[in-house]
Amino acid sequence: MLNDELHNNTANSDCFMGDTDFDFDTIYTSCYKGLVAYATRYVDIEEAQNIVQDTMMWLWDNKQTIIPGKSINALLLRIVRNKALNNIKHNTVLSRVHKQIENSLREQFENPDLYMSVELTELLEQALQRLPENLRETFILSRVERLSYKEIAERLDITVKAVDNRLSRTMKILKHELKDYLPLLLFLLDL
Repeated sequence: MLNDELHNNTANSDCFMGDTDFDFDTIYTSCYKGLVAYATRYVDIEEAQNIVQDTMMWLWDNKQTIIPGKSINALLLRIVRNKALNNIKHNTVLSRVHKQIENSLREQFENPDLYMSVELTELLEQALQRLPENLRETFILSRVERLSYKEIAERLDITVKAVDNRLSRTMKILKHELKDYLPLLLFLLDL
């Protein structure tokens, strides 16, 4: 009898008042294919099957809260439609975010300045490694850690004039070693 009611769209939530296992099985087997077909109006077949499966799980989990006398078919169709539309909305937002990330990354990696900056940074690091330890340390404290001459002098236990001399010598060496990249070097080091 329930099977006939489901096919005629007259089944209502009163069917859960009796033997729920039998009634749920009947609802599931009678409605599954139709609900999947309905969901494919909005999403692909695999997603439609997932949506209907979720809907049936929701029906089973919430069978005690369903209002008696309400149409099961109408309820299931509404849930499937809403889940499909939510899926579309989610995928649209996700697609938009992926597109923004892709565009951002494309701009970064297509920018020749990025490669020049990376190359210059590598050359600068190599040049710094060739510097005497006292010059390298002073340079790093000044340009990387952004300490003042006075702070560097206190940390290294030298005079402010010695800090100035070390940085001047370092800059002369770096300018000579990286002369082909001087304009970028000046920008990179905030000179």
